[in-house]
Amino acid sequence: MSQRNYGIDLLRLVLMYMVCLLHTLGQGGLLQAAAPGSAGFALLWLLEVLAYCAVDGFAMISGFTASDRPQKYVKIVDMWFQVFFYSFVVLVIFTLLGVNRDTRPLVFIMGALPVLGRQFWYFSSYFALFFVQPLLNRWVFSLDEGGARRALIAAALLFSCLGVLTDPFKLMGGYSALWLMAIYCMGALARRARLFETRGTPFLLALWALSAAVTWAAQVFLGFGRLANYVSPTIVLNAAVMLRLFERVKAPAKLVAPLAPLAFGVYLFHSSQPVWNWMAGRFAPFASLGALPAAASALGIALAIFLCGLAAEFLRRKLAELIRLHSLSEAIVRLFSRALSRAAEALK
Repeated sequence: MSQRNYGIDLLRLVLMYMVCLLHTLGQGGLLQAAAPGSAGFALLWLLEVLAYCAVDGFAMISGFTASDRPQKYVKIVDMWFQVFFYSFVVLVIFTLLGVNRDTRPLVFIMGALPVLGRQFWYFSSYFALFFVQPLLNRWVFSLDEGGARRALIAAALLFSCLGVLTDPFKLMGGYSALWLMAIYCMGALARRARLFETRGTPFLLALWALSAAVTWAAQVFLGFGRLANYVSPTIVLNAAVMLRLFERVKAPAKLVAPLAPLAFGVYLFHSSQPVWNWMAGRFAPFASLGALPAAASALGIALAIFLCGLAAEFLRRKLAELIRLHSLSEAIVRLFSRALSRAAEALK
């Protein structure tokens, strides 16, 4: 059994902080409030561009660390309960506390159906990805190194580079299950193809900086926004480079191991409807402080959101352990397995 790479676990935490930064700048209103052409506008957009690869990075990690072992379906049930907690339980709690003012029945119905409600688009897309992973893995693990390289180039050209010109496959800027499947495959293919494996760290850092600089300059100076999205080839490249760089990091296991499993909960916490609505435009006034104070404020606010999310997910996991929620997930998987077996027999 291969030893766990805690550098990749550290990357999960770094990427989640970057997600918090993206949402601080976007949903928090800092980018919208910054005056175009100002130093603050340029600096805040630099932070945005540097953080943009976070979502691609998460999906790429899933592919990069994939194995050809049988799928554990209890994982997706555990995740469903995790998402349900933030989409419905947190909504109820904040409503009782008077923080949530939107008490329409439809809001609670959609909160109780996290996949259908798409409150957390990443989970809805990952839910679809999870059930096709065995098919994708069978294809990826059938390729040798040369075949993986050719497939990786083809996937990047079809699903990423074409997106600079148009959106032929309806990837919606990356907010889709199809894109998550594509970037998952790119992560798995990158490992099979040994992408950047022999490149030195200085080269990778320079490549990462150059890719980010091209994206930033196109956005800030040319007003060309097609590179500043999840399907952009420069953003995908940055995610791939970060994955290879952090794979080499000797991260402290005692610090990273207990925190890495909390990362996804940070996203769910601050993207839950009450917190998300509370964030809307709230940080816009910081944009008027000047370039450096605005950037520092964005970084600090993102850190506060990240730490609050870690604390919330830590408490949720303790509650899940207390009520033995994992045992319920296992029972649900057994029940569905029997039902599917009977349905399959009926089709004979």
